[in-house]
Amino acid sequence: MVRRSLAVLLLLGIFAVGGLSSTRPSSAETLVQQNVDTRVVLAFRVGHAGLERWLHAPWQVDPVATGPSKGANLTVSFIDRLLNQDGEGKVAAEPATRLVALVVPVKHGQTGETALFDIREYNAGPQGVPGPYKTGVRQRSGERPPYKGRILRLGQRARCGR
Repeated sequence: MVRRSLAVLLLLGIFAVGGLSSTRPSSAETLVQQNVDTRVVLAFRVGHAGLERWLHAPWQVDPVATGPSKGANLTVSFIDRLLNQDGEGKVAAEPATRLVALVVPVKHGQTGETALFDIREYNAGPQGVPGPYKTGVRQRSGERPPYKGRILRLGQRARCGR
C-alpha cells in the first residue's frame, strides 16, 4: 500500500512539474492536441513481413533494443482518454473516448533516425477519426457475430450431448 501511495505521489509530482513548464510549441512545430489519459501498453514480437506492409520506404521495422520490451516490434496500447483538448487548449469535440493504438518502432533506412509509427488506431468515438496521425478508424466493438447457442435462464442446467 505504501508503494502504491509513493507511486501516485511521484506521478502527481511529474504532472505538477510538467504543468508548470510551457506547452507552447517551438516555431517549427504545430500543437495539434493535448490530452490526459490512462494507458495499458502490451509489447509483442510479430513477423516483420506483416508490419513492413504498413510502412513507407525507406522506413524499416526496428525492434526495441533494451528494457522489458526488448525484441518487441509492435505495441498495442489500450487508451482511456479522460480529457482531450485541441491545439488552442479548448475542449475538443470529443472530450473523452477510448481507443486502441497499434504502434511500430521504426528506423529510417538511409539516415538511421528512429521513431514510433502509429499504423492504426481503433477509436470508440466517431469524432476521433481519423485522429492526429490520420490512421484512425471507427471501432466496431458493439457489433458481434450472431449468437448460436441457447440462452439459459437462472437456475436452469445446460445439457451436454444430444
